[in-house]
Amino acid sequence: MQNKREMAAVQNNDSLLNWEVSKISKDKSGYGFSITLIFQHELQNRHKGGFDELKDAEAEREKAIAAFYNGTFVIDETICVPEFYSYWLEEVKRPQLKDNSYFCYRNCVYNYIIPYWGEKIFCHISREDIDALLVMTAEHSYDVARHLKTVITTSMKYALENHLISSDPLTRIVLKRKTRQLYEQKQTVFTKWQMKRLLICSKGSSLYLPILFASLLGLRIGEIVGLKYSDVDYIRKTIHVQRQLEQVSACHSDASLPEVSTKTPAGDRVLKLPQIVLEAIMEERTRYEMLRGRRSNSFHDFDFICCSSYGHPRSRSYFWKPFKDLLKEQGLPEMKWHGLRHSYTTLLLKENCSLEEVSRSLGHTKASFTANVYVDMAVIIQGIIPDVDRYLPVDKDTDYSYILFPEEYLGELLSEAVGQI
Repeated sequence: MQNKREMAAVQNNDSLLNWEVSKISKDKSGYGFSITLIFQHELQNRHKGGFDELKDAEAEREKAIAAFYNGTFVIDETICVPEFYSYWLEEVKRPQLKDNSYFCYRNCVYNYIIPYWGEKIFCHISREDIDALLVMTAEHSYDVARHLKTVITTSMKYALENHLISSDPLTRIVLKRKTRQLYEQKQTVFTKWQMKRLLICSKGSSLYLPILFASLLGLRIGEIVGLKYSDVDYIRKTIHVQRQLEQVSACHSDASLPEVSTKTPAGDRVLKLPQIVLEAIMEERTRYEMLRGRRSNSFHDFDFICCSSYGHPRSRSYFWKPFKDLLKEQGLPEMKWHGLRHSYTTLLLKENCSLEEVSRSLGHTKASFTANVYVDMAVIIQGIIPDVDRYLPVDKDTDYSYILFPEEYLGELLSEAVGQI
């Protein structure tokens, strides 16, 4: 693939009308033969040469002819890994992907695949090459390795359909179970005590309401920043989750983050609001109206619940650093924001809530996916919450006996959040 025009000629198999393989000839480099690919609008010539023995050239020629007949021929054997993946990502997948998925794919391509395989010829990628990359990645992050396997699988399927490889080298490759178990030894969810402390310490900050949405409603970060006041039914005490904001890219300003539908059709859902969440929304709405009135000329009335003092919706990454800093400040386990959603799921199941109801509240299509991916089974199986109190520093200036979040009430709040209207 020397340029986009050449790649465009091979990306559609229907454009290849015919092929011709010449007889063997000899030149200064040795024995060889030519292959002519007849496309709808052009001809492309390939030369295979440099064979010292006539029998070797004949064997390679027979192999090439057989490949055309059985459909395993490779149109271009000079394409290297960076050339293929750059084109495939930007020209083929980018128009098909939402921003969230595109950034995930881009991370896998430019931070893992291309650095690891380098300038290797793409059609020479073997099963061993793929397995080594996945094992190395999984040692650091099983989640990244799982995404990486999806990207490689999708790219190999495209390459096979367009005759850029002769067979799929990814067949029957699985991530190592031993590696996954080592990764999962890390704490993946908050305990009820830690959740209580997190809610108390975040109250009064810009993190409080987003943490409530994630920990008591199980919302994704994209769904949280996409919530609007018009989604709230103050009479029935419900909220309609019906959109999300995608990751900011170079073409988007803070004032025009792209609104898209939920991740799946099941993600469009109506959830009951615990009283504490409803009150927090109403307090934030009071602040919103005050700012709108005070800054009538500069305020953007987009109706977003999580917004700046000028009405601009928050980006998906806005809360990540403050969240990380808060965990470190309070001596809580280091965890990704998505860990709040996992904590919501696990704590609800410990409250004996129905797996099907929890799965629907999360916006999942299948309850089996919820159980396999979102539940910390070690916590469920133990039947107890580990005693971590003595390992956590105590802030003497904070009153943890404050009646707002007693242990029993937090369980009730979690249970309230499950109901789907």
